Amino acid sequence: YLPANFKFEGTLSGASQKIDEKNINGQAHIVANTDFGDVNVAIDAEFKKVSDSIYVLINKFPSFFFDISKLKGKWIKFTPNDLASYGSLYFGSSAESTEEEITKTEAKGVEQFNLFLSVADRNKALVSMGKHTKESINGISAYRYDLEFNKNVFARFYTELTTEFKNKYPDDNLLKFDQATLDYLNSPEFDKTFEYFRKNTTLTLWANAQGIPVQLEYSIRMVPESNKKNVDNQIKLVATLALKDINKTTSINAPEKSLTMEDATIAMTGQSKERYRFDKQINNITTIRYALNTYKRAKKVYPNSLDEQKKKKSTYGSG
Repeated sequence: YLPANFKFEGTLSGASQKIDEKNINGQAHIVANTDFGDVNVAIDAEFKKVSDSIYVLINKFPSFFFDISKLKGKWIKFTPNDLASYGSLYFGSSAESTEEEITKTEAKGVEQFNLFLSVADRNKALVSMGKHTKESINGISAYRYDLEFNKNVFARFYTELTTEFKNKYPDDNLLKFDQATLDYLNSPEFDKTFEYFRKNTTLTLWANAQGIPVQLEYSIRMVPESNKKNVDNQIKLVATLALKDINKTTSINAPEKSLTMEDATIAMTGQSKERYRFDKQINNITTIRYALNTYKRAKKVYPNSLDEQKKKKSTYGSG
């Protein structure tokens, strides 16, 4: 149940800067505000990725579970060693492999998404409805395209897409063929679901004269079956992605001042520096034990030295 005056507003903005073929700096800003009537929850946070470090700045955040007032308005720096010291306990990654694995995952995700778009275009899974109108978006002259999914090709699109993914990514892909899903796409039940979304969702794309997208907007109206005539019990969500300054020079630099992860943890928890470092060493020991056991499971023997284990980490240390 949501109150009649429930309201949610959120924005996500960001930029990226390509340093070389293997390194990309980036920044993002998240602002969200949720109003439940009696309770208001606000979030405002900024993120930066510069070289191999991540920076976080919290401007607003609800203090429901812990007090972060001492950290608000201050940048916090997370190095690969920080992430490995605590993150490897859960993910089994060393400081060196953490950055490498993240880069590979990002590249593979982009590659698979591009494949998805290519197959969708080839099968005409998205079609433009009506006439294209010219509008101004954030001061940019753009053409508006009201898009709609083509139900008649969904089953074929799904079959071809999963086949392409299987052939190109036999061991690791985002989408795998499922006969039950294909049967559903060919069923009357899917026709009903598709018709519901067709009536209650919109997908609009704005592109400039060169065909470069400048804004994408998706909206959905959720109407309970028993309250179709009661507008107070309807929820409309609108998500907008705006693109600007494409191919323009962007400079993303590390903040001039930032707290270390050690300083931030001590400020938030109130524990002493000695206690923090003691707990960190315990985590480091746990990480080494985990890595050694992972190596043994893969190789059936323990490494002769930690240097040997480190060399094999990227192959056997991902868990």
